[in-house]
Amino acid sequence: MPSPYIKSIHRLFLKNLAVKKNENILIFTDTDTGANDYPPLHYKIAKLIAAEGKKFANIIFHAYPSTGSHGAEPPITLWQLAFGKEIINEFRKQKILRPLLNKTATEKQIKMAHAIVGAQNLVPLHSKINAVIALAWFSTTHTNFRKLLTQSFGIRYASMPLFDVKMLAGPMNVDVKKLSRETILLARYLSNAHTAEITTPDGTNLHFSLKGRQGHADTGVLTKDGSMSNLPCGEAYIAPVEGTAKGKLVARFSQTRTLKEPLIFEIKEGHVKKISGEEKDKKRLEQVFKKYPKACVLAEFGIGTNKKAKRPDNILEAEKILGTIHIAFGDNSTFGGVNKVPFHEDFVIFKPTVKLYFRGKKPSILIKRGKTIIE
Repeated sequence: MPSPYIKSIHRLFLKNLAVKKNENILIFTDTDTGANDYPPLHYKIAKLIAAEGKKFANIIFHAYPSTGSHGAEPPITLWQLAFGKEIINEFRKQKILRPLLNKTATEKQIKMAHAIVGAQNLVPLHSKINAVIALAWFSTTHTNFRKLLTQSFGIRYASMPLFDVKMLAGPMNVDVKKLSRETILLARYLSNAHTAEITTPDGTNLHFSLKGRQGHADTGVLTKDGSMSNLPCGEAYIAPVEGTAKGKLVARFSQTRTLKEPLIFEIKEGHVKKISGEEKDKKRLEQVFKKYPKACVLAEFGIGTNKKAKRPDNILEAEKILGTIHIAFGDNSTFGGVNKVPFHEDFVIFKPTVKLYFRGKKPSILIKRGKTIIE
């Protein structure tokens, strides 16, 4: 493994997570179950990061069969490892474990879960996990699992789905302090806006409400208890108000490849009403939307802020590219929305113009044809 790659792995532990020698770090990944686009080296990368991590902290490594979907809850084996048998048994006793795993839990059940996790007497102090490096190919960011760990356990959580070893020499090697300042500024603009308007030269034209929603900054700084970030990092994001989005979205990239022809989403009242374009992804998404009607809800609006992110055909890196925006459909219940579904999929849009409207103030153009105005 080239030296710059190893240095980036060390920086992950020492800078991003600021691990201490006596800390317990859970690193988990998934294994191929025949899912499309699953790379053969993914498991080996996770093992390498775990091996290097032993130089800095106590490493707990776990692998499980892929869930096959971003936003789906990881299996019970990982829950037991992360939370401990006492908490899982209490979930069973209160009859909330299955709803949590299926993402059908009510607000009352979720509050009960947080209360149970927060009861430290159920967690043996010697076995408490301090941080997580989530290297599953399918994302666990938008899950009850992640939210309970960060919000009620105070665990630092690095989410790294679709991770590629080349990212170590690219977007992982960034000035985190500078990126953090710029990303937080954009997140504040999103928090203060009441409406967003997005257009692109190839036909995207979207409007949606942001009223009452909070913008978030993905900065890669994971030193505080309960902090969560993607790595590579670099995006400001928000959950648009469900039911308000209308217009058309033209996407030229899927999660891990360039589309032969663009996917065109026609959106009304916050839902995808029609998809046209590349047949493979069109059929896949139509099947998902049929199985999970809430999966077609426009769930996220994000803005990339990482100057070293370049790759357009891997969503983990692509959504961080400076001057791009991304739109996601599916679950947004983990960052301020109300839509719960075991699905979350992003689409990156290049050369966008982003205009935000504020109450009592002039509109502000954040991005103009792919050039960030506020830097």
